[in-house]
Amino acid sequence: MEGTYVNVVDNNPFFFRVRPDDKFCAEAAVKFVMGTLGKTKIGVIYGDDEFGMAGRNNIVKAIKATQGTIAGTMAYNSKDEGLVAQ
Repeated sequence: MEGTYVNVVDNNPFFFRVRPDDKFCAEAAVKFVMGTLGKTKIGVIYGDDEFGMAGRNNIVKAIKATQGTIAGTMAYNSKDEGLVAQ
């Protein structure tokens, strides 16, 4: 379980986070895209591993929470060295 996973700190007074959790980062990214860039229709490209899918889930939740539209989602093989064939 990675250190940015939001549930790792639940009820643990001895765990101190040194960077924001994934949910916070997703919300900040969506806020930037929708607020600063003024885009409301957002596409999500993510790695097909556990980390990428969790990121996708956080981004999708943040888009829906801010009344944005998901233009589409697409996974890529996170082990590939390039995206040319995809």
